[in-house]
Amino acid sequence: MTKIDKSSKLRSMKHKDIINKWASRSELAKDLDVKGSRVDKWYLRNSIPSEFWNDIILSAKKRNIAINHMDIIKAVKGKAA
Repeated sequence: MTKIDKSSKLRSMKHKDIINKWASRSELAKDLDVKGSRVDKWYLRNSIPSEFWNDIILSAKKRNIAINHMDIIKAVKGKAA
């Protein structure tokens, strides 16, 4: 039987973590064609509105950032826990 090291478990991403994948919040804002202050609010609330999820995934792909829909959904579920 293999012993599982709990410290090595990957924690689920938070929306802040997703936002931090970009070089800056202003870069993410530019990619999404929104004001930087809007992305700052998402960061502070740790919540990205669902209407931006697809655009975030597309932007991430263009920048070779590893994010998918499941990462965003898990971040929402983790917030509710």
